Amino acid sequence: MFKKQDLILYFLLIILIFSVYIFSENSENISKKVIINYSGKTETYDISIEREIQIQNALVKIKNSKVSIVENCCQDKLCIKMGEIEKENDFILCIPENIIIKIEGEEKIDSYTW
Repeated sequence: MFKKQDLILYFLLIILIFSVYIFSENSENISKKVIINYSGKTETYDISIEREIQIQNALVKIKNSKVSIVENCCQDKLCIKMGEIEKENDFILCIPENIIIKIEGEEKIDSYTW
């Protein structure tokens, strides 16, 4: 059936795969930034630091590496209904208040071609 060396090899492969998965999960949020554009101004915030930001009549919340607009005085409140964003290139748009919130990060190489 299985030899002792085979079991050791399988065990080492499982440990290697698990450690790569853990490393990639922990490094995902390191370089992400929240970019907020409003009325011709741009502000940048670190997504890993929890905070609430007042932008004009909107309250933007950064919590658990997610961004959302929690309060706004616009009529339809579509920006609040958009919910939380957390991935790169996701955005929240509020047209009445002229606010664009976007998550940006370093470009990652997802595959190599030889």
